[in-house]
Amino acid sequence: MVLAELYVSDREGSDATGDGTKEKPFKTGLKALMTVGKEPFPTIYVDSQKENERWNVISKSQLKNIKKMWHREQMKSESREKKEVKIGALEGYRGQRVKVFGWVHRLRRQGKNLMFLVLRDGTGYLQCVLADELCQCYNGVLLSTESSVAVYGMLNLTPKGKQAPGG
Repeated sequence: MVLAELYVSDREGSDATGDGTKEKPFKTGLKALMTVGKEPFPTIYVDSQKENERWNVISKSQLKNIKKMWHREQMKSESREKKEVKIGALEGYRGQRVKVFGWVHRLRRQGKNLMFLVLRDGTGYLQCVLADELCQCYNGVLLSTESSVAVYGMLNLTPKGKQAPGG
């Protein structure tokens, strides 16, 4: 539903049940912009300060502040949409870059340049292969079991004939 004008009322509005019409205005301007979703925004009417008028067009400074808050909310929602996934739900993200949090369940160092981690997060296990500088940095050397880590990287399928937790 696209409206040419939205209504916002601090006194009578409700963000939960309002739909932006005169009869059911929103309580906050931010909710009105979130409902529209994208620019250009329709005209927004707010409660009038004068006694004989009911609605006034929103002031430019008010609209500017609400737009700033809307942009901040957009950034937050985009960052939430990034792929932070539990280990148990990783199958759909194969071939993509993901961020996984977990505890080091098992740790095996193979030479100076290779390290195998088995991560767990309560939903499953995942094998991570760390190579080169990641193994030699200070945190890589001090890494031990039950350490909590965040791993960023590509999620790949285990090669044929090999076995690993998380496949």
